[in-house]
Amino acid sequence: MQNSEIFVEGDPEGDPEMAVITAQARESSSEDTGLQEQRRTYFLGRAWKSSPRVVYSSTEMDEIVHPGGWSSNRQPERAETVYYGEYKCTGKGATPATREKFVKQLSDAEAEPFLVLDYVEGTKWLLPPPTVPN
Repeated sequence: MQNSEIFVEGDPEGDPEMAVITAQARESSSEDTGLQEQRRTYFLGRAWKSSPRVVYSSTEMDEIVHPGGWSSNRQPERAETVYYGEYKCTGKGATPATREKFVKQLSDAEAEPFLVLDYVEGTKWLLPPPTVPN
């Protein structure tokens, strides 16, 4: 998600431990896929299946983002198979020092594959194409 503004709405009586923004369902690392109340914090994603891959790039994150950032979905073994990355994120909720150990703070080289339109076949549906920040 690049240069995105995310608004979260939901059931205020929902499970606060499972309040997440993404739940990507990739089951194998070989697959080529890739907030209603201020009193709560929200995870950027949870490991819905065994090998999710989600990257946030150039995203301003508010303090509503959970300090750990991401959830292994109450399945600790998934910490070994997830690919959760953050790249050049800013704001009070972008706190690399408090992130779960399995979260990657990506270098320019590591982020590059996710910043091109081909990653999501964007040339087929994204108009106009996004600009990649310097």
